[in-house]
Amino acid sequence: MRKVFEGVGLAVAISMLLALPAAAQTVVKIGLINSYTGFVAQPADEGQKAIDLYVKLHEKDLPPGIRLEIIKRDDTSNPEVGKRLAQELIARDHVQLLTGVVLSPVAAAIAPLTAEAKVPLLLDIAAAGCRSRGSRPMSRG
Repeated sequence: MRKVFEGVGLAVAISMLLALPAAAQTVVKIGLINSYTGFVAQPADEGQKAIDLYVKLHEKDLPPGIRLEIIKRDDTSNPEVGKRLAQELIARDHVQLLTGVVLSPVAAAIAPLTAEAKVPLLLDIAAAGCRSRGSRPMSRG
């Protein structure tokens, strides 16, 4: 079921990016930060396979002249490494979207960078602890 949500999330993100003018945008760069090594390598591997399959099946649906470039990085299950990788992907590689991220502490380290750079962050698996400063948790009721 998680793979379905990952595919749907990636589809939504790609469709948002494709709204950019086609003439100015031929390559859509997506930074994929995952924990390929460490104690959560299996979920990262499964997520990677889901993304690869989605791209393989739907690449033909992209508008003419648009190509996806997925830049994969391993955060080694370490928030500081994830933060450094996000900085590199944003500043050096100029990605238009960051995704992946298995561990919530890594997501929490990356979230402020993406907010500042105005680069969307699509969390496939990680969820807890990623509030921005000043925000309040949603109440139930």
